[in-house]
Amino acid sequence: MKNIFALSSKFYVFTLLISLYIEPFCTFSQNKLHFKDLENNKYQPKKNATNVFVFLDTECPISQQYVRNLESLRLEFSQKNIRFWAVFPTKGVTKEEIVIFQGKYNFQYPSIIDDRKKLTQTLDAETTPEVFILNDKNKVLYRGAIDNLYYDLGKKRLNASIFYLKNVLVNIIERQPITIKTTTAIGCDIER
Repeated sequence: MKNIFALSSKFYVFTLLISLYIEPFCTFSQNKLHFKDLENNKYQPKKNATNVFVFLDTECPISQQYVRNLESLRLEFSQKNIRFWAVFPTKGVTKEEIVIFQGKYNFQYPSIIDDRKKLTQTLDAETTPEVFILNDKNKVLYRGAIDNLYYDLGKKRLNASIFYLKNVLVNIIERQPITIKTTTAIGCDIER
């Protein structure tokens, strides 16, 4: 009897490891992504909608540099059944600080204070800025950088040449396969 249990345990672990290797992007149950934005609106999964979560920090220079670009993407894609959310995981960040940040950069994303790190931990966000694109079933379609402007902390190109976020959004709209599903986001570490 012990041998059967040992064999089934090893098979289970092997199966689990294989499934993690084959499908590295997690699918979250819809009841796991519950939150309210700054205006106290509840998040409701919307059928056939794509959700873009951008983790930002009001004090991170790299986050500050990207907000105008992010706002342009929101304006370009929000009428195409793509919803955008700014997530602020910094401990102690206030609604007032986020409102000032939004005003300073003319940034109109619905914003979420995640200082308890629930959404941060669910998506395993590590950096600001870092992007997560989820389908209507909360499957992660893309995770990573907005573009390739930064190639290391404090090191950037004159101009970005690969626009990861925009390319994935275009692929979604055109119902094309997403060829790059993950990149490394360069920015300010999220404190755990």
